[in-house]
Order: sequence, then structure tokens, then C-alpha cells
Amino acid sequence: MRFSTIRTHKEKGQALNTWTFEKFIESIQVDVNKGIIFDFRRNLNVEHPERFYRFDQIAQVSAAVELKKQPNGAISVKAFNGLVVLEVRGLMSPEQCRSVKLAAMETDATLAAFIGATGQEVIILVKVAQPDGSLPATEADAEDFYIRAYHRMARIYDATLPKKITRMAPTMRHMFLRPFDMEPEVNTNARPYPIRPDSSGSDKASADEHLLSQPEQRQEEEVDMTAYMNYERAYERVAREVADKSGCRPRYGNEFYKNFITGMATALCRQGWPQEEVICHLWNHLKYKDWPGLTEQFARTIVDAVYAEEENHPKAGQTQQTPEEPMMQELIRRLESHYTFRFNTIMGYAEYRPMHTWPTPWRPLSEKAVNTLTTDLQLAGMNVWNRDVRRYVHSTRIQEYNPIEHYLLPLEAQWDKRDHIRALAATVPTTEPALWAEWFHTWFLAMVAQWLGRDPRYGNSIVPLLISPQGMHKSAFCRQLLPPELRSWGYTDNLSLAEERPVHLAMAQMLLINLDEFNRISP
Repeated sequence: MRFSTIRTHKEKGQALNTWTFEKFIESIQVDVNKGIIFDFRRNLNVEHPERFYRFDQIAQVSAAVELKKQPNGAISVKAFNGLVVLEVRGLMSPEQCRSVKLAAMETDATLAAFIGATGQEVIILVKVAQPDGSLPATEADAEDFYIRAYHRMARIYDATLPKKITRMAPTMRHMFLRPFDMEPEVNTNARPYPIRPDSSGSDKASADEHLLSQPEQRQEEEVDMTAYMNYERAYERVAREVADKSGCRPRYGNEFYKNFITGMATALCRQGWPQEEVICHLWNHLKYKDWPGLTEQFARTIVDAVYAEEENHPKAGQTQQTPEEPMMQELIRRLESHYTFRFNTIMGYAEYRPMHTWPTPWRPLSEKAVNTLTTDLQLAGMNVWNRDVRRYVHSTRIQEYNPIEHYLLPLEAQWDKRDHIRALAATVPTTEPALWAEWFHTWFLAMVAQWLGRDPRYGNSIVPLLISPQGMHKSAFCRQLLPPELRSWGYTDNLSLAEERPVHLAMAQMLLINLDEFNRISP
């Protein structure tokens, strides 16, 4: 198995080199050619257009086939390597790249996975073969085999990776920029995945595959602001290119914005951007333009049309599919591409937020929110009702989320052996400091144990009662007992005991209830 690289020289034309797989892997661990790929990545983040980096010096890599140069200078296929090249683009942090690489290596057919030249994509090399272990004999048969293998493996890796494969026109001549990854993942014992002749060449998953697949969820640990700024820099680069290509005058007007938004959505969609991410950045940049008719719905309508066109556009070797997508399948796909949902097991209701990296808070999925989602779907041309949206958002397809466990479980085994609880108790002046510290310590442990559902047959029967003159910061002390991540929803000091139902609800949902001005509560 040999890889090929092509570099284009202004004077000499195209230069072709071949590498064994082992030598190629060794070469991409060192940024050769005077740090050219390092400079390329660094200049991708430069915001000044006049300093854009010209990357025509970086070699193009052919992994699926070995190439050869004809006497007349033309480059043709010499041998098919039995590899399919998959790419996951739009990764906005080194952690995301690493997680995709490691996930790809869990599949036995993965030969290698490494970060691409831009540092924002992962390239996966997958071994494939015919059922008898052989490879196609002719170039035409190999091209047809590659197309079927690409669609098959893309669907398989969609189900195993934390981010879906970026769809491209499948061809065994696919090339990518020479990468630089100091820690490529390699499995020399990879076993070829058998591609049967009846394997579908369609890039569209069936309805059953869609309903069984889990939606992509934004990782809770993801640093939203960092990812957002990376998207912003990428947006700025594409925006300058699209604006320069726009021949519409005047510079700002409905026709200009229509052309500009269409061009931006097309370019960003082909780069693998999530649809809601495109909306977020487009509207963030356009909303300050005080032009009649320029609304968020105006931008959404254009982006929706572009993404629908891109999804339905037939790829190479693929025929156009005419059957319409079932209504519920389309509803689920659209909701999952625009929002992320979770069911808060403590509060007992579903929550949602837009599927983009701008740090927005989770909001309860109230009846008002359901009406908004339904209206958005109807504006997009779908004949749906509130009950259709409710049927999905109140189903087991929504992941469960326990905010207490999410905060506490990662803290296990991190105690530094210091008695922080008694130290906290010591900040409260009292005539019995030792006794107060013991009681406070017992109460605090019992409170947290109740959060975690330890011994649910018994409640916490100890209640601290702080007594002092006004202005001694009793309420502030109580409020600070919870960390900010839990305090925003798990603390209340405004509970009326007059009605039974609100009291029971608060006792079930709140982590800490402060009965402020206790002496004013009637017996």
C-alpha cells in the first residue's frame, strides 16, 4: 500500500511522490518544509485579509489510490489501496479532535485517524474489501465500489463518532492537504470491512435508521465561548470572500442581503457547519443593519432553503430520491438540528436551548416555548401541530439530565483531606463554636446525602436556626452555601407556608430552603 502526494510548482508544474503507509505516518508527525503547516494554521486565525496565507505550497495527499505520472505529464491511477477516506470537519477545539480520533479507533476497520492540516478536522482511513477479501480489478469497478463503500462506512461511523461524518462527493481520487499531527492514531491490524454488492449507494438513511440513531448533542464540558470565537474567525474569512464575489449594488439592500446570506449559507454548509450555528453567526452580524425587511425570519428562510437544497442535491454516483420524508421524521430532524433538549429529572420538566456555541441558558420547555417551536416549524412549511411537538419533546428520545449528579459526581476523589465544612461553620460567630461546628457538619453531610437520594426513607431532621440582629448577613451566608451552578435554581428564600402544594413542590425540587424572617411565621 502506497500513498501519493502532489505539489504544484509555478515553474515545474506538478511534482508526484509516493510513500509507504509507515513512512507517511512518520512524516506527518513532523511539520516539515520549514513549519509550513504550522504557519498555515496560525494564519487561519489572523483577522486581517491582507495577511491571508497562501497554502498552495502544501502537498495534496491521495490515500485511497496510488497515483502515477504518464509520459505526457498526466496523472492517473496506478492501484486502489482498499481504503475509504472519511472526514469530520468543523471541530473547534483540540479536545473535540482527540475525542473523534479515539472514537474512530474503536472500529476494527479503522487503519488510521489524524488531525487535518487546518487543525479543525479529523481524517479517518477505513479499510474495505469485497466479501471474499479481494479488491476490484479495474479502475471503473474500483470507483463504483468506492462510492458504495463510502456511503456504507459514513453511516456506520455516524453511529459511533461524537460528531457525524462530513458528507462529500465520494471519489477514490479524493485528496486532502498534507496534515501535521504529532500523535496520529494507527491500527496496523485493521480488518477490512466487507462491502457486499447489494450495499445501497444512497447517502440517505432509512426512516428506521434515523429513528434509532441518537441525535448529536452538544457536550456539556464544551467551552462554548472558545468554540464560538473559532467559528467567528472562520465566519469572517468566508464573509469577506462572499462579499467580494457579490456583484449586487447597492452594497446594502434586500437584494444584496439575499445574495450574501445565500452565499454564506452555501459556503458554511459545505464546510460542515450545523444549520443553527450558521443562523447564530449570520444574525449576530446582520442584526445591527437597520434595513427594512432584514429580520431573523428573513435570514432563517434563506438558510433553510439552502440547507434543504444541499441535502437533496444528488452526490456523484447517486440518483435523486423522490419520496418525501415522513412528517414525524422531518419534524425530529429539524428540531434536533436547531435545538438541543434534555429532561431535568430534578425539576421534572424538559429544557431546551439553541444548537449553537453561543453560551445561552437552558430554558424550561413551557407551553409558550412549545407554541414557539410549532410556529417556527409551520413557518418552515411543515403541517404540524402542538401535539406533534409535545409527542417528541416528552418522549424517551430526550436525554435525561440530573443537575446534582452532573455537578457532584466529577468531584469524587478530589477531596484534599481538609475539613472545609467545619472551617465554614467557624465563620459564624456563636457562644458554642465547637458544638455548632459538629451540628453544622452533621446537617451539611445529611443535606448533600439527601440530594443524592441516600437512604430516601428518612429526611434530614436537623435544621440550623441563625439568630442575630439585622444586617449580620445571615441570608447571604445561606445563599453562599450553594455553588453558583446549583444556586440559580436550587435555592429559595421566598417560600410561603400558607399553601400546602407549593411547600411540597419546593421540598421536592429545592436543594436548600431558607425560611427568612422565621420569627414572623405564624405557629
